[in-house]
Amino acid sequence: MIAILLTSCASIGGQAPPRAPAFTFAVIGDLGYLPEEEPGVDNVMADLNRAADLAFVVHVGDLSSPRYSCTNEMLARRLAQFRASVHPLVFTPGDNDWTDCHEPGVPGADPLERLTNLRATFFTGGQALGRRALALTRQSDDPAFARYRENARWDLGGVTFLTLHVPGSNNGLGRTPQGDAE
Repeated sequence: MIAILLTSCASIGGQAPPRAPAFTFAVIGDLGYLPEEEPGVDNVMADLNRAADLAFVVHVGDLSSPRYSCTNEMLARRLAQFRASVHPLVFTPGDNDWTDCHEPGVPGADPLERLTNLRATFFTGGQALGRRALALTRQSDDPAFARYRENARWDLGGVTFLTLHVPGSNNGLGRTPQGDAE
């Protein structure tokens, strides 16, 4: 039914809409859960950097397992990798990056502090990370949603993309009143 509707809309007025240029992008995430897997993360980033035709890269979260991703050291490592990307890189946090930081034995065991740190570290300004610019519109551009810097959208080739931060582990709900309010 949708295909018929789209075909009908495209033919209104007797002309097909102009065709946007093709582009390619990459989506990665859930990489490097253990320190011994870090060379693999480096290899993935190097492979992406060699892919000359990528318009952008999206990382869908889980920078590592909670035991490692909940540390400032891991955040600094990933931030450096993302900034070094040849392509614009858009990141959205996963549950391992903050909500699961409450697990026993995890350093930095305050999930909301970790979320605040992620927002301050990865989501400044109106550009994607990486060495090539890609303008982002952030939800935080609206003062009513000022703290939600991680939610972003951008347009390319007539397509609108967005990152919407709704991680697993129940999005941080059910543990504390502060987490529920977030």
